[in-house]
This record gives sequence, C-alpha cells and structure tokens, in this order.
Amino acid sequence: MNSKTFAFVVILLMTVSASAQVEMLYHYQNDQFSHYSVMDRAKKLYWMDDDDNTCFVIKDYKKSGNTEIFVLDAKEKGVGMEQTQVTTTLDSCGHTATIHYKNPKFFGGEKYDVRTCTPEDLEEHNRLVRYFNELAGNPIEQGVVTNPSGATSVSSVANQSGESQSKNPVDKVKGAAKSAVGKIKGLLKKK
Repeated sequence: MNSKTFAFVVILLMTVSASAQVEMLYHYQNDQFSHYSVMDRAKKLYWMDDDDNTCFVIKDYKKSGNTEIFVLDAKEKGVGMEQTQVTTTLDSCGHTATIHYKNPKFFGGEKYDVRTCTPEDLEEHNRLVRYFNELAGNPIEQGVVTNPSGATSVSSVANQSGESQSKNPVDKVKGAAKSAVGKIKGLLKKK
C-alpha cells in the first residue's frame, strides 16, 4: 500500500470515529415536560439534569429487539445517586421513546415518555447539545439542529404518523464505517 492510500485510510477512519453524538432525552409525563438527560452511546456516558450535570458510565448494556437495559454507575461517588438500572424502549427509527429508572432516587423511579428534539426551543436545545458534546469530547457542532423546519419531535406518543425519519446517529456511524471499510477494500483490491 502506498503512502497516499495509507493517509487516505487514516483520515477516513478518523472522520468516521469522530461521528459520535450526544442524544438529548427530554422526559415527559402526562404530556408535561419534566426534565432531561443526555446519552452518548458510543462513549457510554450519561448525564443527569441536575445542578452538577452528574455524569454516569453506562455498564452492562444489553439490547433485545427495541428494548435496551443498562446500569448507570456514577463516575464520582457520594453524589447520592450511585447506581440504577435503566430500561428504554426505542421507536421504529431507533430513537429513545420511553425510559424507566429502577432506583427511586433517580427521578422517583418513574417511567417517562421521551422526545429527542424540542422544536419549540431550538436555541436552548442547540446550547445543550454543544455543552454536552464538549463534555463528551465530541465536535461541538455535531447534532445541532440548523433547520427549524427539519426539526422533529420523537416520542412514543408523538411519532405515530409512520413516516420514515432519519436513523439513529449510532446507526449512521455504523453505516458510514461499513461504507468506508468497503471503499478501502475496493481500493486495496485495485492495487
């Protein structure tokens, strides 16, 4: 493999690996906003909506069909919320639709409907996305909604139109990685 091809492969893989993205999870009960949390599945991080934006590590992740089960383990001990099991359900597009915390110290141990974007306040949504991207070490502008008409509100209740929406960001990264690997294999076969 020549140096140009090698450099291309390295740059392509770096671009794909930089595609991690935080997901804002806006929690609702009885169609009333309650709070938010933030998840970065690629880096296995989870932040709570509290004064310190308490960070947790996602452990023991299991997925079966459209259900995810994992444990949140506090990065810093002594915050009062050390650990809980979480169960989420995903909609047909791969977005989080519901979330249930097992430990009552976590938002009362309640189950919430989840929306991943709030078109009514895009400025605040984008501010939060930038802030948590910075905390996660992701590109700051990644996931920022720039087209208000393209904003979507996704929840188990709100997304019943059956219309196809964009895939989960993790699926997009996986698809880009597969495509990049395929292109690299094609280049190497030609040499």
